[in-house]
Amino acid sequence: MTSSPAAGCNQNSIQRYSRNLVVFLGILTVLTLGCGFQALHLRTLQEGAARDREEALLLSDQLALGSDRLTSAVRGYAASGDKLFLDEFHRELERDRNREVAIERLKKLGLTVTERDLLQRAKKNSDELVQLENQAIAWADQGQLDKAVPLVFGPRYRQFKTSIMQPIQQFRDSLRDRYGEQVELLSQEARDWAAGGLSLLVLNSLATGAVLTLFFWRRVVQPLTSINGSLRALLTGQKNVVIGYQEEASEVGDIARSLERYRQASDEAERQRWMKNQLAEIADALHQAETPEHFAGCLLSKLVPLLGGGYGAFYCWQEQEGQLRWWGGFGGAEHCETCFDPGQGLVGQCQLEQRLIVMSDLPDGYVQITSGSGAAAARSLVLIPVISNGETLAVVELAAFHAPSPEQLEILEAVSPTVCLNLEILQRNLKAQKLAVELQGYRTSLRFSQEQAERLLFSEDRV
Repeated sequence: MTSSPAAGCNQNSIQRYSRNLVVFLGILTVLTLGCGFQALHLRTLQEGAARDREEALLLSDQLALGSDRLTSAVRGYAASGDKLFLDEFHRELERDRNREVAIERLKKLGLTVTERDLLQRAKKNSDELVQLENQAIAWADQGQLDKAVPLVFGPRYRQFKTSIMQPIQQFRDSLRDRYGEQVELLSQEARDWAAGGLSLLVLNSLATGAVLTLFFWRRVVQPLTSINGSLRALLTGQKNVVIGYQEEASEVGDIARSLERYRQASDEAERQRWMKNQLAEIADALHQAETPEHFAGCLLSKLVPLLGGGYGAFYCWQEQEGQLRWWGGFGGAEHCETCFDPGQGLVGQCQLEQRLIVMSDLPDGYVQITSGSGAAAARSLVLIPVISNGETLAVVELAAFHAPSPEQLEILEAVSPTVCLNLEILQRNLKAQKLAVELQGYRTSLRFSQEQAERLLFSEDRV
């Protein structure tokens, strides 16, 4: 189908405006995303700065803690001479090493020159204090507690402690000031970028709404809305959905025609899936059957509901008797025969013709379906032959209150190979069971004969 020149111009106009709109909205979108990502990046930096500040403060506490532990231990040992305090002193100095660990981790946080100098001064003064503490420990080891105690509690010791804690406190103050300014600056920049991104987002939304309202509403939105409604109806499983705008010589018409092809393919796929599921359920049920009655019941309990309820019977060919004999049924019907000769009645005729027989609009009283609450006349009758290698193994008879649909007839025809395969398996199993029973009887009889012979021989020997 060819379009008129006017239609071609309209299509070109739509394409041109669409392209320009895409470019314009694309630029706005990129700018909006850029602002958002920048704001997010700044927020991340702000959170990282806050974490670094907290970590640095904790490490400065760890540095002070290491010095305090040494002080506590040496004072305890100088005052009491208890070796536990001496062990605590050496554990902190040689194993835990809180001061050294804190210094090393702090150096990795990107400190300023002033902050590094403060840390070095605190560490240097702490090392000098350790020498004084070792002197006190030496006097305590010699039992000269009268010298050790004044040394660790005296003004000189306190002066050393002040020379350690004062740089640490200055270091903490510097951290708070520097990181506080950095966090506040990053926070302000993040707010500015977020505000810019929000403004661009509002502009983008207004531009999009204006163009859609003024240009695309009648030419694109309304047809697509109608087609979308049809698609939703298809997805919810509604039948007889009508797809509009198929006659349009435009992209909208292409979509409508594609959707119509999808609808047809989807209906066919759903029909095939339904048939496969039904056949699989029937095969699973028949595979578990171990007796003729169970086999017939499993099969008919699946087929009769497919026709909307009614009556069903299963007749299996008995080679020795030369008849189709009733194996089981579903529901109830009046005046049902239990066996048929070849060609006798519709069941026997189905065996001879080896084809699906469908009878609709049955006369009243032809087949009377009964239940516990009453009885009603069937309106359709379906007979299905089960054929293997040109021979009819069985006939399935189904009666329903309405004529079968084409889908129902299709699955009834397709079920015959499945029934045939499972019926042959069941018959082989039944023959094997019968043979096993006969063999067991023969063995029992043979064992009995052997026992009688042994008793006779024993009696002759005694004579």
